[in-house]
Amino acid sequence: MTGRDATAGAATILDVARLAGVSRTTVSRVLNEPERVTAATLDRVNDAAARLNYHPSAAARTLRIGRTGTIALIVGDIAQPFHGALAQVIAAAAEARGMTVALHDLAHSQGRLVRVLEKLPSQGIDAAIIATADPIDSPEAQSAIAALVRQGIPVLTTMGTSGVEGAHVADSGHLDSAARATAELIDSGARSVALLVGRADGTHADKLRLGYERALRRVGAPAIEIDGGYDFELSRQAVTALLRERPAVDALVVGTLPMALGALRAAEDLGIPVPRALALIACEEVPLAAQVRPAVSTVCIDVGANGAQIMRVLDAALTGDAPTGDPATPVAVYRETFVGPAHPKHSAAASESTGRSV
Repeated sequence: MTGRDATAGAATILDVARLAGVSRTTVSRVLNEPERVTAATLDRVNDAAARLNYHPSAAARTLRIGRTGTIALIVGDIAQPFHGALAQVIAAAAEARGMTVALHDLAHSQGRLVRVLEKLPSQGIDAAIIATADPIDSPEAQSAIAALVRQGIPVLTTMGTSGVEGAHVADSGHLDSAARATAELIDSGARSVALLVGRADGTHADKLRLGYERALRRVGAPAIEIDGGYDFELSRQAVTALLRERPAVDALVVGTLPMALGALRAAEDLGIPVPRALALIACEEVPLAAQVRPAVSTVCIDVGANGAQIMRVLDAALTGDAPTGDPATPVAVYRETFVGPAHPKHSAAASESTGRSV
């Protein structure tokens, strides 16, 4: 064998160059810019690297190109079905790019977002994705995001602009989802549509509220908003109180699936049939929505399409190019809590069977 014996220790780039009969620069080019070498040279260097069991040093690569290959993904609550699904999509897309994901779970804890953001520069990340419904408009959060941007670390948010120059946006479409869900309920015959959000002061709630109110203005209907705290039990309690105090409510637009399940339990406990006397659409699509009974109708951007959009924006942020492809649009999936355009008008029979006015 030409060069050193690979069994004597870890092979180096010089060992690969000697065995392949090329310069060290050529080996480096094969590893980092393979499109710049001929096919024959590429095969010769790769064969030598395989025979020597050579693996480039991650630390050396970091020093050479200024990147670690690590993305920080900040989610509001990994226990939420959507955030778990989104994390899987992002992790798979990152792995396909030779990158890894460092997950940070906020668990909707007050102040944790700022603490996480402030620690990121010391963790050697290439970029940060903020996918949380928690407020990002506070002066502390804005300052922490700006500090990352100044250090050349791209920051991407999924709930709209952060207001920081240089931050990037891959909007998850919650405004359009809430607007379409509300409009479909109204067009089906619902006369009093309420909105169930998870946290009234959060960015997620802001988006849902804007879309919901936009649809209501078209028909001059009043807004009715309640807070379910992103929690099954809190949502059950909030919807129970709403339906007792305002029995005319005959439709709900709900932010997340766990809150939708709490709302459905409230309707069941009160003896209100779904969807005949109470229709419901959630602005979140995860597999569980089809598996519960009644199966939950949804209007939202598919999590796979959402993740792909996020990664397109991230790729552009890392390379300095413009993102490619149009933003994803919300898709309706009609199930048992709302059957779409064929949804029957609410009738006097529904009122008589439930003892509610509609």
